[in-house]
Amino acid sequence: MKPRILLALPLPDDLAARLGQVCEIVRAPGGPFPTASDLAEIMPGMSGVISTVGARFDDALLARCPELRVISNCAVGLDNIDLGSATRRRVAVCNAPGVQDAAVAELALALVMALARNLVGNDAYVRSGRWERQKSAPLGQDIAGKRLGLLGMGGIGRCTARLATAIGMEVVYFKRGRDHAAEAAGIARFASRDELFATADFVSLHVPLTEETRGSVGAAAFARMKHGAFLINTARGAVVDEAALVEALRSGHLAGAGLDVMVDEPLPPSSPLCGLPSVILQPHAASATRETRRRMEETAVGNLLAVITGQRPPVIVNPEVFG
Repeated sequence: MKPRILLALPLPDDLAARLGQVCEIVRAPGGPFPTASDLAEIMPGMSGVISTVGARFDDALLARCPELRVISNCAVGLDNIDLGSATRRRVAVCNAPGVQDAAVAELALALVMALARNLVGNDAYVRSGRWERQKSAPLGQDIAGKRLGLLGMGGIGRCTARLATAIGMEVVYFKRGRDHAAEAAGIARFASRDELFATADFVSLHVPLTEETRGSVGAAAFARMKHGAFLINTARGAVVDEAALVEALRSGHLAGAGLDVMVDEPLPPSSPLCGLPSVILQPHAASATRETRRRMEETAVGNLLAVITGQRPPVIVNPEVFG
């Protein structure tokens, strides 16, 4: 009998067919992107799951799934999985790092450009007829020569640094371990966290969501930022204290923010963020290009099939389960 696999996201037909040669494919009763109640209902008896960060696998759920052998995230993030619980239960946890670095970096820099040049506001300016009445558009600002501060310097941060340097920005970064290769390549200079927030014209977040980083960019960080600076977040929404961010924007201390991620997703229209014209919002779409999503899906399928067929997966977060 084929092992049963839950697809917690849509897959292209050819990849689903590849899975189907080895596994019995099961889809959640509520459709793609299952809720916690969907998962609680259907996960028992599954040997594996291909998931997104929107589906949570906590200890209580994993305890109900003794046959589970692999969780393959179609993402780089792992904050939806209790990694310690999975490892104790000998469940391989896989992700898809690296394949989306360029796409996320492109969106981060696109948000920098859109904020600096007021692209969204200017679009509304034209559509409303104000251009015809007022004759001249509101002024934006140059990007070349501005300082971009990167909080975090993994693959996405390095891609962002390369793009920003190419258009003439000065890039500084902070992470606990120095990235000597990036410094040697001339794409970024190391700065302390305090210096980064105090001197950057744009601060872009590239850190994972952990208990340490949750809410770590809040009132103190915003107060330290330059008057008129901008915040970019393509990492995880919960890294930011959203109430403090709203206050910093409403007060005018921050000139704007570009957010691809939020604490609550989907973001409800009642959120204060939706009422701030200085904020550009995206639907967690940094990796949402055809090419990148295909690579992520192929990686997720390959990882799962490797575990199910008794092989070590190409990408595994907790290799000790194979010890």
